[in-house]
Amino acid sequence: MTHAGTQSQLGQSIQLNLESIHISPGLNIPIFTLPYLEYNMLKEKGWLQDLWLSTELYNVSLQGSYVTPVINRVNDYALMEKLIQLDIYTDEDIQSINRCRIYLQVQNLSEITNGHGTQISYCAKNYIKDPDRISNYEWPKQPSPRKRDWETWEDALLNVWSNGNYQVISCLGKWNHKLSFYSHWKYSPTTERIF
Repeated sequence: MTHAGTQSQLGQSIQLNLESIHISPGLNIPIFTLPYLEYNMLKEKGWLQDLWLSTELYNVSLQGSYVTPVINRVNDYALMEKLIQLDIYTDEDIQSINRCRIYLQVQNLSEITNGHGTQISYCAKNYIKDPDRISNYEWPKQPSPRKRDWETWEDALLNVWSNGNYQVISCLGKWNHKLSFYSHWKYSPTTERIF
């Protein structure tokens, strides 16, 4: 508790571990506020995960601020949070989808939609890591997922994150100032040109 949120070596280690806990399972909500047993199929092994379990077992509330992944747009959300909330997939299916998500290096719906936020992007539908969107996060190494993983990913694209024909159910709104990725492309509002 003394080191959390500080610039000490241990404080920075805690921050890096917390960030990893969010990226690997695809969660944006602070983990200590989430029910461990509902999200345990995505967890990695480590002392912070054990602490998370203990807070639930003993009904302890941990509060504090730390950096979590950002939401890029209005109506945006973490892909895996939505998937788990719907409770329609098995733990094995969720792990398959997560392998594809990590391979593509995407966290939020806005990272698998077109610029208008109205439909699933070409790259997400064709299992391609988008070369025009460079993540700000350090991603775990993920080999190319198996065919069955991609089939489950496709099912989630159609039945969770879109309305069955790759149209986003709730259109994404304005972009936030701080994004989880950057692009080689730049926009000039004065000339309304893209470079």
